[in-house]
Amino acid sequence: MIPRSVFDAVGGLSEEFAPGYYEDTDLCFKVRAAGHRVVVQPAASVLHHEGASAGTDVEGDGMKRFQKINHRRFLDKWRPVLASHAPTATAPEREAERGVTRRALFIDDRIPTPDQDAGSVAAVAHMRALQRLGYQVTQVGAEMDRLEPYTTDLERIGIRCLYAPFCPTVEQAIRSAQVAYDLIYLHRLGNASAYLPMVRARFPKARIVYGLADLHALRAERERELGLGEGTRDSIAALRRLELATMAAADHVITHSTHEAALLAAQTQTPVSVVAWPVERAAEVPQWRQRSGLVFVGGYRHPPNVDAAEWLVGSIMPLVWQSRPDITLDLIGSHAPAEVLRLAGPRVRVRGHVADLDAALAAARLSVAPLRYGAGVKGKVLSSLACGIPCVMTPAAAEGLDLPAPLAALVGSTPAELAALIVDLYDDEGRCFDLAQAGFDLLDDSFSESRIDAAMREAVEAPLAPAMTDEREKST
Repeated sequence: MIPRSVFDAVGGLSEEFAPGYYEDTDLCFKVRAAGHRVVVQPAASVLHHEGASAGTDVEGDGMKRFQKINHRRFLDKWRPVLASHAPTATAPEREAERGVTRRALFIDDRIPTPDQDAGSVAAVAHMRALQRLGYQVTQVGAEMDRLEPYTTDLERIGIRCLYAPFCPTVEQAIRSAQVAYDLIYLHRLGNASAYLPMVRARFPKARIVYGLADLHALRAERERELGLGEGTRDSIAALRRLELATMAAADHVITHSTHEAALLAAQTQTPVSVVAWPVERAAEVPQWRQRSGLVFVGGYRHPPNVDAAEWLVGSIMPLVWQSRPDITLDLIGSHAPAEVLRLAGPRVRVRGHVADLDAALAAARLSVAPLRYGAGVKGKVLSSLACGIPCVMTPAAAEGLDLPAPLAALVGSTPAELAALIVDLYDDEGRCFDLAQAGFDLLDDSFSESRIDAAMREAVEAPLAPAMTDEREKST
């Protein structure tokens, strides 16, 4: 596809390549020489019936002979440009992207599923930020499945995805890379600890960023304090040592949470940046009186969300129903286990995964985030604020968000405190409106695309620590 004005300006298809072969390639070169871009649609596919129209004999008298003739004409015409190209079939992956000047490899658990969990939302947002900073991004997951529609969604925005059977393992992706990556982004502790030594050895000049998602040891410690989970003092201490060792081996650490950044400032010499993800306010917020009920959102692969749902239904809502038996609750989120499914009842709907989370939030009067433990920034809170829905939450849910005073007033620690906040706020239209505006202001100030891009630029372009610079010089 080409604009008619550009087609005419470069002289259309060159007659010198009549009756055919290389006229299309020549057109692309002419368009590029005129200062325009030639781009590829990665979702396009071509079915080629070899030789059906012109045969296969390049030495005969038929149309096919012009493939060989025009190959020489094309080579002679564009020789000065082709001089900078590698010979045919030499490092095709690198040659196909010779215009790329900065490359990033993003390693995660799997292809991100942003409609199911906040970690995936952050992963996609950080890859998009790297694109805006000029990087071509390649994504590979430890689980090598091509998940749909998520893989196609990434490819459509220009992110290159590696997956089985073409690339069976992350190790294979690292070993067989034909290009030298300038940046390696290791998302989550498991991937960073597993692959950091390998990528450091394979790409010694690359900057390695560890995106920790949340502090696992901090979450495990809080879980243990509640008498939950299987973590012991020794296992949590070992987990903390692993986290700190992984940070020490990286060039830069990214966290979403201002709280965690403050903790890490005293624990690691590796630079730490707070890079959340852009959150846009909803274009339209339904009228307050059209909304009803409460909503809790959480991906139930994450144990803190299972605990929160059980605590909400078992300890908080009974106190709410004492004075407001009419208030209903929706539990939303993928991979609900039996513990969550059995919470369903006359006033509790377990809805599972919903395709349109914004619509589900916008139908509710309030959201609730009763997390008793956890770490990192909670996407459920940000999603609620983006829809103009006040969120009643615990300190664990509010942590790292730097909430302004009006929103911080919605934080409660006990079932009685949270129930009172819900009942007091549920019918207060004026206060709900003010809280919605406070949420929008927070998103505009701290979660805008420009703010995230600036933070990401700091993480990937800040000078290396002196010790790391010395190590780089030794490896070159």
